[in-house]
Amino acid sequence: NVTCGGQSVGLEANGVTFVIGGKSTVNCAGTANTAFCVANGYNSVSITAPSSGNTEDLAVIGPTPTTNTAGATFAGGAAATVSGAFYFPNGVVSLSGAGKLQNAQGSTGQCLTLIGSAIDVTQGGSSGTTCTGIAGVNTGVNVALVQ
Repeated sequence: NVTCGGQSVGLEANGVTFVIGGKSTVNCAGTANTAFCVANGYNSVSITAPSSGNTEDLAVIGPTPTTNTAGATFAGGAAATVSGAFYFPNGVVSLSGAGKLQNAQGSTGQCLTLIGSAIDVTQGGSSGTTCTGIAGVNTGVNVALVQ
């Protein structure tokens, strides 16, 4: 679903895990050192993690060496959905300018789990989940911040 020149730009990936090395980074809507970028013009991004196997429930894995602090940015564009873990352990996950990240409604039991060295929400950015309970945190809550 990729078309350039102001037309539809999107991604639909079901039952996959994206592993991002972060050797090269971009400036995503003003945020430098970005290894994963969803910005204005991306109107349909949907990633659903595998439900079995070695990467079960892992949708996106960011750079894991502690020396690589490349992050992820959601800046503008329509809502992105991720069902499973979005894991950037050493990089900042930024949500700004109407950038929105949530789990896909009706997903196969996979909730959005957002993991970053920091979560930066500014200028209209948002995140959420439709899940009712987060395993190991507190049954019955929809969103929890854990450090």
